Amino acid sequence: MRQVRLPMKNIKVTDNRIRGSKKTDEEYAQLKKSIKQLGLSNPVIVTTDLELISGFWRLKAFIELHNEEPDNEGYLDIPTLIVTPKEEAEDLKIDFMDGKSSDYMRDTAVDRLNIIYEPIEFKDKPLYEFLDISKTEFEHRLKIGQKIRRQDFSDGMIEKYRKDIFTHSFLYNWLKEQEEFGDVEEPVFYGSEIIEAQKEAKKFDISKWI
Repeated sequence: MRQVRLPMKNIKVTDNRIRGSKKTDEEYAQLKKSIKQLGLSNPVIVTTDLELISGFWRLKAFIELHNEEPDNEGYLDIPTLIVTPKEEAEDLKIDFMDGKSSDYMRDTAVDRLNIIYEPIEFKDKPLYEFLDISKTEFEHRLKIGQKIRRQDFSDGMIEKYRKDIFTHSFLYNWLKEQEEFGDVEEPVFYGSEIIEAQKEAKKFDISKWI
């Protein structure tokens, strides 16, 4: 859980410089309804450069509510928590090390850390050492995290990954197959059937999936 820290202020609602995220239509509709009825319980989080870190859907809801009710001053400004890159890096590290974090959350945390880490002085420690993981694991998680941010995966694949239907190793090795063989068909399910189908079609080494 993040600790509340200063400064905190209201910032004009804008759709500039916001990063994408994933949520189902039903989840978003419920969030928007809750904000309209009860207000915003958690502020959005931005860097000192006003780059959004957390709260994409809260900001999106505020923008839509403002457009729907332009005279409602309650949707003009959005409660915002401003953090320094170093503070955010420390929080992301906690998120990464949290035993309850899914692989999806860890991969996206690594990607976000990779974006903000360079300007921060941590005694010249490489990012993978800062996270206390191997360089190989860091590179694997960064690769998937970057593709999630760039939305190189379909919405369906990302949703399955968020829900742990696709595992981290499965997704990473599917990417390797795609790079090696070109246009590899996107998986729609995960299990022994897809492994057997891939074996038959490409005769790949099954040990690469373990």
